[in-house]
Amino acid sequence: MADVEICVDNLESCLAAAEGGCSRIELCSSLAEGGLTPTPAFLVAAKKLISVPIFCMVRCRGGDMVYSDTEAELLLHEAEDLVRAGADGLVFGALRSDGSLDEDLCRRMKAVAGALPCTFHRAFDLLSDPVQQLEKIIALGYSRVLTSGCESTALRGAATIKALVQAADGRIGIMAGAGIKSTNVASFPPVLRYHGWSWHQVY
Repeated sequence: MADVEICVDNLESCLAAAEGGCSRIELCSSLAEGGLTPTPAFLVAAKKLISVPIFCMVRCRGGDMVYSDTEAELLLHEAEDLVRAGADGLVFGALRSDGSLDEDLCRRMKAVAGALPCTFHRAFDLLSDPVQQLEKIIALGYSRVLTSGCESTALRGAATIKALVQAADGRIGIMAGAGIKSTNVASFPPVLRYHGWSWHQVY
């Protein structure tokens, strides 16, 4: 069975995604902003509706993924609140102004998550050297990377996603996202459709 994650920002979509058989929910607020941190109350309400694992976005604002010290503290507090409210995992990513991984903040976020799995979100596509940086994300203990292969859509980035799957070699999940729908997922190369990857769809 395919590993399918659906990104939602309201309870109706959350319920529809679960009823449709998704493997996992990515819970956000403000998908129009690219997805921001949901409130703990939203998470609690969603968990009352469905039994599918719910991973929560941790992103305090729209725009770039370079965070000030003040924003970093806010992000960590938001994550703590979501963990206490019952999140099954966190979705996060942070960069430095030179396009490299903000290892310190990503490490601190993983510490807040503890044993819960963490997905590194599409900030990955903005990294200066994503294949090399993948090794650092693996070392930090993240479970999954969400990527479009550094292109506007995952279909356009399929070659890079394939390279990432091969580089990951089963050590971390590679989840393709951006422009993926049930109507076009079969267009991906067979090596991606059947080996070592999953897909992410916005509902």
